[in-house]
Amino acid sequence: MVYDGFLLVALWFLSAGILVALNQGQALSPHQAQFFLFPFVIIVSVIFYAWFWTHNGQTLGMQTWKIRLVTDQGEAVDLKHALLRIPAALLSLACFGMGYLWLIFDQRKCTWHDHLSRTRVVDLKSR
Repeated sequence: MVYDGFLLVALWFLSAGILVALNQGQALSPHQAQFFLFPFVIIVSVIFYAWFWTHNGQTLGMQTWKIRLVTDQGEAVDLKHALLRIPAALLSLACFGMGYLWLIFDQRKCTWHDHLSRTRVVDLKSR
């Protein structure tokens, strides 16, 4: 998550730069940021994760750690699974990270968002 976070923050800065350029180089007012920047950041984030998960099952951070996201049946993740996983992961995080910590107690080593999106993370090193 940390590796992907660095890349995602860079994309957010790039996105903000594009919005400033579209605003004739002027900084966005708080009102503009509320209605343009924040939704744009969310859209960029969703596209980032959905694209990586549906194209290779791995974000750049997941590639580094040699893990891949697959469906419960071990198949490639489609857009439906990816779009379910994103808000489910936010829920896992919003509950003080309990959804992530759940994998310690889960027999299948799955998080809440794995269960909710019917996906799982597999370790490619053990294959």
